[in-house]
Amino acid sequence: MTSVRERQKKAERTSEIAFGIINAEADAREAKTAKLRNLREAEEAGSKSVSNEAAKTTAKKRRVARKPRQVGP
Repeated sequence: MTSVRERQKKAERTSEIAFGIINAEADAREAKTAKLRNLREAEEAGSKSVSNEAAKTTAKKRRVARKPRQVGP
């Protein structure tokens, strides 16, 4: 028969192992979240660059397409 002290030590080891697993899973989730956040930010930065270039091109086309203003009668 196991003593109370042995059961307590076994329970402590089990708790340490369980917390180790829980912490490892939490670290993995945090790493995955950070990776996804970085990917999303990179995509947003890329799409902003593309949309800025598209806006510049559109503005340039509009300037070229306008007729010059006539001054006076």
